[in-house]
Amino acid sequence: THDFAVTQSWYVMIQNILKVDPLPYLAGVKGAGQCLMSQPQDPVIVHLIPRPAGVVSSHSKSQSQSEAPPPPRKAVCAMGPAASFEIHVALAHDGPPLSEGGDDDVAPELMDEWVTVYTAGWEELAPGSFLGEWSNVAKWDFDIASPLSFDFNFIPRTLLWRYRINARSGEVLREPTPGCEDMCLDHPHVNPLFEGRRSCRYVYAVLCNTVRVSGPPCGYVRVCLATGETQRWWAGNRCFCEELVVVPKGEYAWDGSGRGGIGPPDDSEGEGRADGVGQADHDGAA
Repeated sequence: THDFAVTQSWYVMIQNILKVDPLPYLAGVKGAGQCLMSQPQDPVIVHLIPRPAGVVSSHSKSQSQSEAPPPPRKAVCAMGPAASFEIHVALAHDGPPLSEGGDDDVAPELMDEWVTVYTAGWEELAPGSFLGEWSNVAKWDFDIASPLSFDFNFIPRTLLWRYRINARSGEVLREPTPGCEDMCLDHPHVNPLFEGRRSCRYVYAVLCNTVRVSGPPCGYVRVCLATGETQRWWAGNRCFCEELVVVPKGEYAWDGSGRGGIGPPDDSEGEGRADGVGQADHDGAA
């Protein structure tokens, strides 16, 4: 796995399927990375590993303190889609997506049964040498900086995918995150105070374009997980953007109260905060 996430109940890992051919490396013919071979015919594997401190059925409101606790969760190993490669995990949480309603609108058993994951990943994994697309260069009618410059025409598109995993049946559903179907983006992040929480509403990422074409990062995007609405900011012509860092602001900073720094008690979701990208939002991000 390249990345992983944590929910209240699970460690979540999406295992990409590769194999290693070490002989060219040992012979000094290829570098170590060139000896990784893609296997797009094999599905990715989603692992849900119970957290030692996780509370089973913690979302259930009907269980009384006098009832015996249910048995511990068992690890889940489920097959996902083939020809996939997931890179950077933005968020995972217990329960169905936020777009299906708030915690009060979702049945407790669904909170225990489903896990939702948002991750940046390639639209398609090609067979052959892993990262081999970065070595393909087309002939151009103009001079390029270096013959080693990679050609974005060959590089897989990176989208923000939404996984829904059923921890009981092993069913895995994968689809582009609503609102991001045609966005090429990467390095998604959330407010760190909302890691693993279903109440996390926004994902931030570097944005290449909105026409589903591979390219360099030229701006930033904020994605609302509740509505699918997106807000975009572009750096300008011949300007490029680096991976962003989300910093909680003001009353949303860690205050030592044990509440996770989620603002004052009467504003747990930050209602009334500014909406613009780069301003504080209801997740308290800058």
